[in-house]
Amino acid sequence: MTTVALNALWTYIESLGLSAKNRKWLADKLIEPTKSRTKTSTGSSSLRNAFSGNWESDVDSVSYAQMLREA
Repeated sequence: MTTVALNALWTYIESLGLSAKNRKWLADKLIEPTKSRTKTSTGSSSLRNAFSGNWESDVDSVSYAQMLREA
């Protein structure tokens, strides 16, 4: 996001008039996706590499199909 977009988002959040409990909840939700996104992006990256022909190991197609179903 650009600085302008982040400032607009911050202004909107401040205008909501959240209670301390709601602010804590929002802060936790904003931090949590960063952790899970890092984990997911690694898995997505390896799948992307596999589909583009960049095989990291000798994994058969059945294993990759199972990985896709679980994702």
